[in-house]
Amino acid sequence: MLTFGDLYTSCQRRSRNSDSTQLLEFKKDINQTHQLVCASQSWKFLEKTDDITTVDGTQAYELPISLRNNQIISAEMRVSSTVIYRPKIVESAEYWEYLLSRAADESDVTQYVYIYDEKIYLWPTPATSAYTLRLRGRKIPVDMTAADYTTGSILTATLGDETITGNAPSWTAGMAGRHLRITKAAAANVGDGFWYEISSVTSATALELVKKYAGTSIAAGTAAYTIGELPLIPEPYQDLLILRPLAIYFMQNEEDMTRADRYWTMYDGGHESGRSPVVGGLLGRMMNDLSGTGEGFVLENMEGEGPSLRALALNNDDIIGETGWGS
Repeated sequence: MLTFGDLYTSCQRRSRNSDSTQLLEFKKDINQTHQLVCASQSWKFLEKTDDITTVDGTQAYELPISLRNNQIISAEMRVSSTVIYRPKIVESAEYWEYLLSRAADESDVTQYVYIYDEKIYLWPTPATSAYTLRLRGRKIPVDMTAADYTTGSILTATLGDETITGNAPSWTAGMAGRHLRITKAAAANVGDGFWYEISSVTSATALELVKKYAGTSIAAGTAAYTIGELPLIPEPYQDLLILRPLAIYFMQNEEDMTRADRYWTMYDGGHESGRSPVVGGLLGRMMNDLSGTGEGFVLENMEGEGPSLRALALNNDDIIGETGWGS
């Protein structure tokens, strides 16, 4: 995995330009490329769920900031562990207005949801508080800003435990959401070399991981480590965040158009630069490998023959008994 620090350092090294102003440009282009790649397809690796708690008599709820407003994939109302309603998504504003005109009583049987202006609306309006509306959507890539942090060392890390303690670091609450890797050292039998997401930082010398540590336990140790910001793009394709910034650098500075073309070719086969009508290069390979799959494998459809939630999305023509509605 490449951290944000790895990415911009690689851009500096390959361009042979360590100027501070150019570093800011590389960081900007890395984040822009991250956004473009993540928005280019409906990637499975971006999918996540987030929950909203219902309030009696409240119809509209703010969408979680972590989910794309226009890429909510599904919604379900969890009344209990065994009672779950899967409402239809209303795509048409006119149809939503038609539903509102029916003035239905409050009910815990949610039949429709409508997404507008960063809010999700439920019909009928919930009659009970504390039920869970679970949304599945795609993560929004947040701009990376943090340099790698390596101060101090790891004091304790226990196999099967989420708690990590350090020797003389100055960990801060803002490191939650970043990733930690204990440097693997075979001679000292420490670390496993994997990246673990940080759930929270409880003190300057203690933090909690999202998943349990799976490496060799460390007690009273001095293991090296790195805390870094990782992109959302899977590891085999993270060079995309180096190739495009370098292509832009050589093209805009007119230092070497030949090198610019080579980086564009490696990035997407020259599609963005206008040299190819199709997407190729590493981006093309990523699209071929990951589009519409669970990152390298496909599971058989277990849902039977019923329609998908998106297939049930409603438009003006779906209003029963409203001849000519929306025409």
